[in-house]
Amino acid sequence: MIALLLLGCGEPAQPRPEGVPPGVAFLRYAGNDLKLDDKVIAPWKGLREGPQERPFVPLSAALEARLTKEAGTWIALPGNASWGDARRAIHTVFQADAGPIWLGALGSDKAFGPLDNLPSGRPFPACPDGPIPVVGVGERLSIELHADDLQTWADATLRFKPMVRLPGEEPVLAELLDRRCWQPTTCSVLGSPAEAAACEQGLASAKPVPDRVEVGGKHGCLVPFAKAFDHDKWAGELTRNLARLGLHDDVGVMIMADEQVELSAILAMIEGLEDHGQPTPQLGMLRMGSGDQAGLCDAPVRTEEQAKAAAARWFGAQLSLGGPR
Repeated sequence: MIALLLLGCGEPAQPRPEGVPPGVAFLRYAGNDLKLDDKVIAPWKGLREGPQERPFVPLSAALEARLTKEAGTWIALPGNASWGDARRAIHTVFQADAGPIWLGALGSDKAFGPLDNLPSGRPFPACPDGPIPVVGVGERLSIELHADDLQTWADATLRFKPMVRLPGEEPVLAELLDRRCWQPTTCSVLGSPAEAAACEQGLASAKPVPDRVEVGGKHGCLVPFAKAFDHDKWAGELTRNLARLGLHDDVGVMIMADEQVELSAILAMIEGLEDHGQPTPQLGMLRMGSGDQAGLCDAPVRTEEQAKAAAARWFGAQLSLGGPR
């Protein structure tokens, strides 16, 4: 209700959240306007006009005129603003090279960031220096938020990637690594006898082994269904379920959402990740369309043991598909 009142009133006092440095641009709703620092740049409803995949021109121009845009941008929109509006503003900021961003709800004394929207892992489109040592399996978590007229829910998918180690470096998640670039290895590189056994199952499987699985919490959902503006319990529930799945602060996370999902839902998920020690998720900038059918809360992977076994089976399958033995 507070966020709704903010839309209809003049600009309220906005405390600078802890962690937001001085000198960053300040983008917010001010009554019916979108305001950057002390300048009104357009009606906030203008974010909904024109091609949604393209930057919002008035905001792009205002950012380009700012001499210190590289300092970053603090974005504060009402909690009940749609993700469609918030995403357009965020996309424009990144396209203007005015990131990183700190993202929060208008009227709140908390903002999350810095968010730079860089993907997790390191790309390896080729291996010109020869095969690369693969030392295990890493995960990347994708969270999709959906909403209908009554509720908001979350689907989550864990995707598996090889972990590689280059000389003098810590292991890193490898993107785009062709199996032909894997240095010869075996299931024994995985961390436990149970994982090695699951890897051998994948190695011997006559059927394709998926590189991703749906994951959830104790009751199958990643977080409980939320009614209307009620996302207050999501942060704690997400933290507990990430721990249950054995996903630590080094897992890469992307959050995506339908157009009509409220910003408060995204902020609740970012808060849960931050509480878990993962403060910098990537925000999906592509339009997802509309999720008009609620999920079934039937994610098959709900524990750390199940997640590790699924990852190990995928790893073994990679060893069987023309890769190193």
